[in-house]
Amino acid sequence: MKKVLLIALFALPSLSLAADCAALSKQYQAPNPASKTMAQIERWVKNKVSNPADADALRECLLAGAADNPNQASFAGK
Repeated sequence: MKKVLLIALFALPSLSLAADCAALSKQYQAPNPASKTMAQIERWVKNKVSNPADADALRECLLAGAADNPNQASFAGK
């Protein structure tokens, strides 16, 4: 029973974060992160998003899928 509760505690925030990412991306018409480098995403968020809370959340979402993110299998220019 404890394992089920523990899994639920970790799963719910990640699902809400994914929903937030999609909503924020649509709201600010964010570029496809797979075609941008991490520096390009940083500049885009700095120039286009004025709300600091939205900027932090959207930056994290977009950087996770950035083309040159070392945690990704693909790299920019491929």
